[in-house]
Amino acid sequence: MKVAAFLLPDKMIIETIHKKNAGTWYSSGEFTMLPLDTLSPALGDYVLNHLYQSKEKDISYDQIKDNWKLIIKKAKFKTEKAFLQSVRRVNIIKENNKIIFEPFKINTKQKMFYRMPDYITEIVYVPGNSEIIGKELIDSWAKCLTMP
Repeated sequence: MKVAAFLLPDKMIIETIHKKNAGTWYSSGEFTMLPLDTLSPALGDYVLNHLYQSKEKDISYDQIKDNWKLIIKKAKFKTEKAFLQSVRRVNIIKENNKIIFEPFKINTKQKMFYRMPDYITEIVYVPGNSEIIGKELIDSWAKCLTMP
């Protein structure tokens, strides 16, 4: 199960990520926008909710592109480049009894996200630990980088 969490100057976006049968993870177009003052327990609840919606599902590459464009549009950005210049991204993965937080470095010229292995953290998943999940996400966003 996987979620993408985006931090923007005026909002947070938590998006469910699905997996194609070929093993590729992709933007589902299913997301929740939250105000910046969302508290850690609620943020953790949204992350868990989206993690539980993550599944294996086949989809066309055109639909994947459309899903990505929808997030950019709903976030009120006119271009992907403008979105990438303003965003911090963390992937959150639930594997068995652990939750992994993967901060990303963003290269705006190449329009690419790069995992930052040295900054990946994991916590033990315990039902009801939404506040810890929310706090760890906030800490992980602080590790993200944007390259021009």
